[in-house]
Amino acid sequence: MTLSDTENQQTKGSYQPSVGLIIGSIVGVVIWLVFILIYALDWSKGYSLFQNLIVTVVSFAIVGLVIGALWLAFTPREYWSGRS
Repeated sequence: MTLSDTENQQTKGSYQPSVGLIIGSIVGVVIWLVFILIYALDWSKGYSLFQNLIVTVVSFAIVGLVIGALWLAFTPREYWSGRS
């Protein structure tokens, strides 16, 4: 077995995301939870239940899109294309 065969076996099967992506995802969710908590306790007094639900859903979608874009931008292209 040559060195290139060993490298191919190590990179072929699975992808391990960088610690930065994992930390960024966790921080994004924590920031979203803090926003929702502050919003629910302070800013939402004049809104109806429906309006509060819309703010929650839209903010969740925005955080999801940002985290998804983070993963797309910083994950190797070989992983997304299915080629190893």
